[in-house]
Formats: sequence, structure tokens, C-alpha cells
Amino acid sequence: MKLSKPMKKILMDEIAYVIDAMEKDDNDEKKLYYFSGIHGVVNRIFNIEFNEDLVFLHTVLKSSHEAISARLQAMKNGQDSVILLFTIQFQKLIEIAKELSGKIKKDEPFDDVLKKLSVIAYTTTGNGFYLLDKGIIKL
Repeated sequence: MKLSKPMKKILMDEIAYVIDAMEKDDNDEKKLYYFSGIHGVVNRIFNIEFNEDLVFLHTVLKSSHEAISARLQAMKNGQDSVILLFTIQFQKLIEIAKELSGKIKKDEPFDDVLKKLSVIAYTTTGNGFYLLDKGIIKL
């Protein structure tokens, strides 16, 4: 991904902060809150230095965050007691943030990381939860 050194530093610093904050907090809602910092900084960067890879990254990060957030809210409001979220899903968000950071640092493609994130987001849907429960999706 082509980014100027200053923009890359901002992105890397923010991801490092997010990872640190997520690892220190035991609350899943707060972990998700911190995770949203990544798509937030990506959005700010592509407003300054547009890059199609950043748009792709932002889109997957934001939609995944929204899916997980919606599931959390539904559970919290008692709207759905069947499709659950597990600690492993939030642990995987930390792993994804670390993988993403490594790929960006080395200027490597990160499509594979975004695919993993998409699968985690998919597990918040009815069919995704079913496949997770059945053991077809393995986190």
C-alpha cells in the first residue's frame, strides 16, 4: 500500500494504541470500541492521502465493526438470545489488528487479514453462528 511516511506512522501508531488498549481491557464492548479506532484513523488518512487500498481497508473494518456492534446491542437489549458472541471473537480482533499492523509495516497485501475479519463478522449472523456452532467455521 502506498502511503507517505508521515501517514504510515500515524496509522501504525494508532493500530499500536488500539492493540494495547484491547489487550489491557477485559470488557468485550470496550475492546470493540477500541477496535473502531482503526477504521477511524484510516478514514482520516484517506481524506488527506487518498488510496484505494485504504478505502478497501476502511470498508471491511467499518462493516465488520458494525456487524459485531449490532450483535452486541441485540444481545444487550434482549432481542436475540440465540446468536451469541464469544470471547474468542474479540481475541481474534486483537490478532487481526496485529496481523494487519505487520502487513502494513512490511508493505505487504492485507487481503488475507480482511478475509479473516469478514469471517469473524459473519459469525455474528444467523448462518455464520450456525456454521461456527457446527464447527465448520473455526476461530
